[in-house]
Amino acid sequence: MTPRFSSWMGFSRATIVFAIVGFICPAAIACTNFMATDGALVLFGDSEDGGLGHDLVEDPESAAVFFVPRAPGEHGRMHLGWVLEGKYRSFQAGMNERGLAYGLTSVPDSPQDSHPERPYSFSDTPYFDRLLALAETVDEVIALTMEYSAERLWFQAMFVDAKGDAVVIGPGPDGDFAFTRKDATASVLTAVSTINLADPPRHPWIDAVKRSKDATSVLQEAVDEDALGPSAFARALDAVHRESLALGGSYTMYSTTYDLTHRVAHVYFMSQFDEAVEIDLAEELGKGSDILLMTDLFSDDLQERAFGQFDAEERVGRVTLAVEIAAVIALLGAAAIGIGLLAFSLLGQ
Repeated sequence: MTPRFSSWMGFSRATIVFAIVGFICPAAIACTNFMATDGALVLFGDSEDGGLGHDLVEDPESAAVFFVPRAPGEHGRMHLGWVLEGKYRSFQAGMNERGLAYGLTSVPDSPQDSHPERPYSFSDTPYFDRLLALAETVDEVIALTMEYSAERLWFQAMFVDAKGDAVVIGPGPDGDFAFTRKDATASVLTAVSTINLADPPRHPWIDAVKRSKDATSVLQEAVDEDALGPSAFARALDAVHRESLALGGSYTMYSTTYDLTHRVAHVYFMSQFDEAVEIDLAEELGKGSDILLMTDLFSDDLQERAFGQFDAEERVGRVTLAVEIAAVIALLGAAAIGIGLLAFSLLGQ
């Protein structure tokens, strides 16, 4: 699981590529979170997407499921994410044994006000693992979040509990955490990357708007027709998944449905929705602490098909990225020449 990109001047080439792609096209980060409830069943969905430079796109085999058993004063829990450099854990979504789940979507990087009076910060205490370990309800999540300070926030997190309550926590326009709660009468709540629910952009990215509408439409129809279940969520995950790395696009590396009522998860790998791995949380936690790579969970046939499609798309994406970078460099060069000529002309006068 060694990174494919070497480092340069203290930055990985992956970081540089990701920054360029993100500048050219925000769709390079296109995760989606959504929840739905019919009063009896509560489900939460998460897709993990990335463009060129994203950790999972650079190393798809690092995708993993992490299990943390119950300890005194803590709930047992699972996280989905990836293993960094073979040893570091990156948590991006998960569920605990009390039926509390979360997932992340990226939003524009926002500076936050300093709160030295708060005992915890994002830089020194694992926020998501601590919340799954200690919280059971959305109200408890909000209370625990107010113990944290953050210099900057570049994401929003949706939390959903087994009662059907939901909140999206992200950077507020006032420089502090914003809590966007699901209306008590609503059945569905959706959050997508690039659209901060607490401070929406004036001109949102078209793809983000489409994903939000597609997920909401599928889930609301399932609720209205009394057909809410994992299959409806699979359709929603399929509707919002992405398989294009060209022109700054994104690829859905894995997708998950969490049944918060029964504490069961269904995981889909690399945009393939004809095979799911079912995870019974209580059963897996009973086996002890563990890290399961997704490549060990899915069939060889699915992986052969998935990696074949992905590798072909990655090659196209890298070619188009090289063209985009060359075009940007040429444009900047032309602008520099123009400015130089203008300066020379002004000096000549």
